[in-house]
Amino acid sequence: LWFGVSAGGVAVFALPGNPVSTFMCLHRYVLPWLKTSLGMKIEHDFAILSEGIQFLPDLTLFLQVKMKNENGVQKAFPIAGNGSGDLANLLDSDGFLELPSPQNYFQKDQVFRYFKFR
Repeated sequence: LWFGVSAGGVAVFALPGNPVSTFMCLHRYVLPWLKTSLGMKIEHDFAILSEGIQFLPDLTLFLQVKMKNENGVQKAFPIAGNGSGDLANLLDSDGFLELPSPQNYFQKDQVFRYFKFR
């Protein structure tokens, strides 16, 4: 993802080429920017990770998840996928859980920011 402003003051987003990455960047960066630009309030959602996840690269992971309400608690269940080119995976997902770097192990029942698209 790249963001900049031209000499004429026009905002420009350059999104990644893989479809899931592009879709995630739209929900994580572009739509919040647009809403803020329009003076709209941004609501932040959070969800509980249903199982431990290990992610070794020193990168933020946007984990595709299926949400389930368990006794009034929103739990995020990871969706196994084949990377950012696996567009079909979005059919089973409700949104993305943002797992921040430099952490590389995310424990069950931790709370993380959730970006819903369904």
